[in-house]
Amino acid sequence: MELLYTCISRLAAVIAKQDETFLPAELKHYADPNDFNRVMYHQRSTDTDERLQTILKDADTILLISSGKYDTLQTYELLVRCLSEQTIIEDGKRRLREKSDGRMDSAMLQNPSDPDATFRIKAGKGHRGYALILKNPSAKPDRGNGFQYDVNTHSDSAFLKENLEARKNQMKQQPL
Repeated sequence: MELLYTCISRLAAVIAKQDETFLPAELKHYADPNDFNRVMYHQRSTDTDERLQTILKDADTILLISSGKYDTLQTYELLVRCLSEQTIIEDGKRRLREKSDGRMDSAMLQNPSDPDATFRIKAGKGHRGYALILKNPSAKPDRGNGFQYDVNTHSDSAFLKENLEARKNQMKQQPL
């Protein structure tokens, strides 16, 4: 829900900046930087499913009105990508994609600020990318400066365990 809201909000903000009269009244709140907290966290009286349906309806509305005029914007393209990856139109109504619908992979949009970001796949499945852990980047050489680098399915606890083992071996090798 937050990802969808953020994509709509970013497109609405760009449109409002270029032409403040273009957005219909029911979408203007998306251009307000304080609206996110109001919609996501301060509407406890509104059911989550109801808020989600409103966001999905607003996404369709902003796509429809901005198509042709603003469809070359990256924010428009990210909203289209988000909707195509995260939702399905069923019986003329948009809904969130479920696991049973298939095609939920790590290449799906995770953050509109970083469209190339992906999440790890663990539990014996493939990975995308690598993880880098900096080890004490201070200037004190006796504290084990350096880094650890591995596929991003390598857990933080595994990195810690390897680092502790290396330090333990290093301590054994130091003369008294």
